[in-house]
Amino acid sequence: MPAGIQVWDASGNLIMNFDTTLVKFLGVISVGTSYTGSQQSGTVTDSRFTAYAGHTPFYTAVGANVSDENFDVQISISGNVLTWTFPDATARPNRTILYGIY
Repeated sequence: MPAGIQVWDASGNLIMNFDTTLVKFLGVISVGTSYTGSQQSGTVTDSRFTAYAGHTPFYTAVGANVSDENFDVQISISGNVLTWTFPDATARPNRTILYGIY
């Protein structure tokens, strides 16, 4: 039986496979109404996203189950900047964003 962590996208495509790749967690952000108050979006700049040749930045959001993805936090990484935003200003469920490289 294989061991490790595998992550698939909504279409069922394998997008990360940690059974043969080492992961380096770089940070954690807590977002949502309880954590950031009225803040609907934000950024984190981390030079380590691009500091290691051949590595890919990643993120994952964990927390309470969000039944409608239209209210869930949207996350992207471009260069050295992770950006998060809630699409609806009135609904900001608490989420913890873990990010790093693999």
